[in-house]
Amino acid sequence: MREKRNLLLIFILAVLLNLTSPFGVEGKTVKLENPLKTETLEGLLENIINFVFNLSLVAAPLLIIIAGFYFVTSMGEPERIKTAKTIIIYTLVGFAIIMLAKGFVSVVRSVLEGKEEPKKIKQIPQKSSLKVDLKYKKEFF
Repeated sequence: MREKRNLLLIFILAVLLNLTSPFGVEGKTVKLENPLKTETLEGLLENIINFVFNLSLVAAPLLIIIAGFYFVTSMGEPERIKTAKTIIIYTLVGFAIIMLAKGFVSVVRSVLEGKEEPKKIKQIPQKSSLKVDLKYKKEFF
């Protein structure tokens, strides 16, 4: 009996909530912004990679500082010195992996997109005198 009453109560609440407009706005459309700020999966993955990269830029120095604190406060205890060395090694290895991953993603993207090589900049001919040739000056400046 209680199950039926609870089910009926849930059904009535669901009907009432559907009859009212969302957020008390009647006759107006509600626009929700995309919280991910991207439209494609590629953009989402790029945002995640950039977030992890930026997070590692903050976390790596903090972990090295913590390892230094362990090292300074060890007072000769071999276990704390070993912990400090382990933290430093793991931090540097992890940071190197993240840096290589970011670079690898950039290389793969440039290969797949087939970007052109950067254009070479014309070099201004060198003159032995201090006079500036106005022809070259107008062309390049």
